[in-house]
Amino acid sequence: VTLTESMLKTCETREKLRERITTLFDHPRFVTPFKQGNKYFYFHNSGLQAQNVLYVQ
Repeated sequence: VTLTESMLKTCETREKLRERITTLFDHPRFVTPFKQGNKYFYFHNSGLQAQNVLYVQ
């Protein structure tokens, strides 16, 4: 972490890098559904959510 932070402090294109990484992570994600008893569970993240949301069907 220390090495990464020291490199990013001097990076002239840091903001462009941040924008690019944000763009790459901003897409919906689903975790493979699993069955527990007679219900199905799955996790979904709409893109930039901090945590996945658990859904039950």
